[in-house]
Amino acid sequence: MKTFYNYIKENNEVKILELSYFDFINICDIYDTIKHKDKYGNTICDIVNQVKEQPEFSKQSNKYRFLVAIQDKKIQGVFYKQLGGNTNIYDMGYIISKGVGKMLFDEMRKLGSYTTFSNIGNIPSLKSQLSMGAQIICICDNAPDKTNGSYNQNFSDENLKQLMIDEKIYYRDADEEFYFFDEKGNLNIKGFTDFLLSHDRIELVVPKPDMASQIKVYFLFNKL
Repeated sequence: MKTFYNYIKENNEVKILELSYFDFINICDIYDTIKHKDKYGNTICDIVNQVKEQPEFSKQSNKYRFLVAIQDKKIQGVFYKQLGGNTNIYDMGYIISKGVGKMLFDEMRKLGSYTTFSNIGNIPSLKSQLSMGAQIICICDNAPDKTNGSYNQNFSDENLKQLMIDEKIYYRDADEEFYFFDEKGNLNIKGFTDFLLSHDRIELVVPKPDMASQIKVYFLFNKL
């Protein structure tokens, strides 16, 4: 196991390190972090402290891998994740970083395969994960079970699915539009990928804004 104490070097390069659970939960006591908050208002040390303060992490720490990105004596980001790679299970984890997300994702992939998900309204996240080589598993409205990560790959809310089929929920970039289902009622995964990767001003059109958070895209990152 690589440890923080043995492998940190003071230089200007970003260094991605795998830490033990105990090194990870104490890292904010040793190093400063950049000033950064994610969309939920969390700082990097908020996430580290959540891991430190939740008893289930200490009991199950062997099921997780812990990464930290350091540059100029400051923590640039952290990423903890379960590495299962089972497409029927969401691998629990969390990443928060500024400018080093791809490096953290790639380093975690060297350790093993894993699954992720993002809401269809989080277009920057979707584009980023696709550009890093993620494979789409499914699009559905089911969140993973917090105890075991299982989820249903089919839509639970048929009305929500019908809105997508009826082209009431879709992506738009200026005059170009993308509809999630084709004329046969099948999810257009290839079109979805191509549209996200080839357009830069995408917005999600939905009847009600809160619907965006209900629909999720699940990804698989295969081990590098």
